[in-house]
Amino acid sequence: MRNYPNGDDPGYMGSWIATPLISEGEVVGVIHFLTSKPSMYTRVHLDYSQQISAVFTPVIQGSVSQNNNARERQIRNAVVSLNRKVIAGETLKSLAKLNSELLATFIDFDRLATVTIDAENSESTVVYLQSLEISGNVASKTTPYSGTENEGNSQRCDVDQLPEPWREQLASAGLNSWMYLALGGDSQDPIGAIWISSIRKDAFNRRDLGILERLGGVLSPAFHSEALEVASKRLESERVWAASLVTQTTILEADAKAKSEFISSISHEFKTPLTSVVAFSSLLMRDKTLDERQIKQLNLIQNNAWRLERMIDDLLHVAAVDFGGLSYDIRQVDVVNTVKDVFDSLKPVASAPKRRLVWRESTTKALAAIDPIRMAQAVQNIVSNAIKYSPIDSGITVSTYESDGSVEILVRNKGKLSKSDTELAFSRFTRLDNELTRSTLGTGLGLSITREILEAMDGSVTLESDQIHIEAKIRIPILAK
Repeated sequence: MRNYPNGDDPGYMGSWIATPLISEGEVVGVIHFLTSKPSMYTRVHLDYSQQISAVFTPVIQGSVSQNNNARERQIRNAVVSLNRKVIAGETLKSLAKLNSELLATFIDFDRLATVTIDAENSESTVVYLQSLEISGNVASKTTPYSGTENEGNSQRCDVDQLPEPWREQLASAGLNSWMYLALGGDSQDPIGAIWISSIRKDAFNRRDLGILERLGGVLSPAFHSEALEVASKRLESERVWAASLVTQTTILEADAKAKSEFISSISHEFKTPLTSVVAFSSLLMRDKTLDERQIKQLNLIQNNAWRLERMIDDLLHVAAVDFGGLSYDIRQVDVVNTVKDVFDSLKPVASAPKRRLVWRESTTKALAAIDPIRMAQAVQNIVSNAIKYSPIDSGITVSTYESDGSVEILVRNKGKLSKSDTELAFSRFTRLDNELTRSTLGTGLGLSITREILEAMDGSVTLESDQIHIEAKIRIPILAK
């Protein structure tokens, strides 16, 4: 840049010459010759100016080199100082603060934050935040990691080039320039990061980015160490939790086994005297000298004895299932005939409490691989429940159909169940709370036993209610014809 124009020069100079002083390709100074007289300078004066600049250039270069060397020594000393702190095991927060103080010595910025990044939860947590001029919480406690694409582990740009949400957050605080350094891992999956911002546009250059990389990079081992410690604590916590879970499971299994053994033992103890009650009451019923009142009393004894026997059988069944001792004698059986036999045996039982048991004739012939005794037990549980929980003077219908390779047994009675109760009813020891169940004795095991039996034979049972009727549906796969 050399010139000797006439007029309009600042300071009301008539002529001037400007010769730059260049060191390593950069302009580091300018020599000016000024006069108030117009057209005073010629080519000769310009040559003199260039000769003088040639004399001063080595001096300037030496000064620049000296300054650069001094700055480089400062940076090296700062790196060594920070590295010693890392080796000494300083806390991550303390190291981040020291690093920010050292960076402030070499780089002019308005805001700096050092963060740890939780890639699994896409969140970052501020370790250290330095704000000089800008107010407001730009870096929140859980600022989402931007996922910025970087060259290597660092990047510099103007704020308007950043992705959201960082662009909006920094711009709203009046920040216009940005530098970023990923710490530990790579730019796409870092353990931590440092970001620096300024209110000035084009505030940072490649030299600033180099200083950030040199100083910030020293923190990488500390971030790795912190991440390993956090991971180790998390694994230890999970190990303790898993061990606790195993212990609790063992205790629960022991409790369940003890309860099953108790139920089995006490049920057998009850069943022995109860068998005698049933047997001797049956013998007394044969006595022709009994009057109507005595017969009625004996019937009451027998019915209650049978009811108790049924409850004890349910408890023994549950204990056998829990011990894994329940066996099945699977045979080819006509399911409809089995259901009809159960229906016939329960018809007198239904008439006693003034309920009508209705059989809908069917031409279905369905052979299935089942245990006939267990199948009869499952059907009996469903029909008995319908009898017990139906209003007086109402009917219970039993029907069979063939559908999609299965035989369906439908038991329908008056009543209503909520949608949640239709599934809850199959839980062990569950008795639904309504007017009929409150006044009817039971263990709450019938439906759970029924489901266990049917599932063991590849069948199923469900309950549905339209709030007027309750329908139980049993499905058993039939053999190919």
